[in-house]
Amino acid sequence: MQFNFEKLVTSANGMLPASVYTAISEAAKNAKADVLEVGTAHGASAIAAAKELSEHLLITSRQKVCC
Repeated sequence: MQFNFEKLVTSANGMLPASVYTAISEAAKNAKADVLEVGTAHGASAIAAAKELSEHLLITSRQKVCC
């Protein structure tokens, strides 16, 4: 079953087009090291990155919590 990035945008209140979350997911899939995701506190990009990560890689998410 293919991941639905359009649903991710609506479910996680993503602020970017679905194509950007697809690109984030692909970048994480091809990562050779840990991934640091910096977002706006909605979590859409963290979900997109985590979707493709291997077990041996770590995702760290830092969300904007003010302003």
